[in-house]
Amino acid sequence: MAITKVTYFNPTLANQYYNYLKQHNAISTSNQPIYDSFVNDCSKNTVFWVNLYSSYYESNNISDKKSFWNVYLDCNGKRIQPVKIEEVSKDSPLNAWLYLKPKNYWSSNYIIEFDKSCDSDTIDFNMASIIGSLDFKFR
Repeated sequence: MAITKVTYFNPTLANQYYNYLKQHNAISTSNQPIYDSFVNDCSKNTVFWVNLYSSYYESNNISDKKSFWNVYLDCNGKRIQPVKIEEVSKDSPLNAWLYLKPKNYWSSNYIIEFDKSCDSDTIDFNMASIIGSLDFKFR
């Protein structure tokens, strides 16, 4: 069993959410570079925030090179592999984002980045494994 939430952080969403946090004084001066870097990455790449829970410990780590999961974008039938999969530590200030309140300590959060090489109106984010596949379409 796997429960996954995926957010596509296009540049507009990243900037709006960042500005919302700044407006409500939710970003400390010491954490400012972390948020700036994230927003910058969202403008240069196709970025997803993935929250993953699996009842099988081995299948809960998608950042490992020997991961149980194959993560990719389907761009008009062509598979695009991520350029970066980074697990977000539980104490990272980025964990204050979106659906993560209250914190779910059994799930893991990841930032997954792809090159902006897909020219399509639909973004098709996929996670596949031997137990099944997860397909998220963004328009």
